[in-house]
Amino acid sequence: YMMKLMTILLQKETNRLSHIAGQISAPKKLAMYILSKANHDSNIGFALPTITDMASYLGMSRETASRIFNQWIEDGIITKTGGKWFFKNIEALKCIL
Repeated sequence: YMMKLMTILLQKETNRLSHIAGQISAPKKLAMYILSKANHDSNIGFALPTITDMASYLGMSRETASRIFNQWIEDGIITKTGGKWFFKNIEALKCIL
């Protein structure tokens, strides 16, 4: 009985979290992910998985993630040099949250 009850509760919580995650915008998901993984010192670059891998992990298309990154580069929020990412305006990225 307890296992069945715990399974039901876990399924309900998973459904609730999936619903909440679906309500978070793609730029916000990506910003939260990057800020959680990156070194916040703008002088020290940081590595990220491929855009395809990040998009898959965050439940969005590669095209959407790529479009967001390109917009952030154009807006001067982040930049990529030599395979590493750098913050140019971390406050702007935090404002997305």
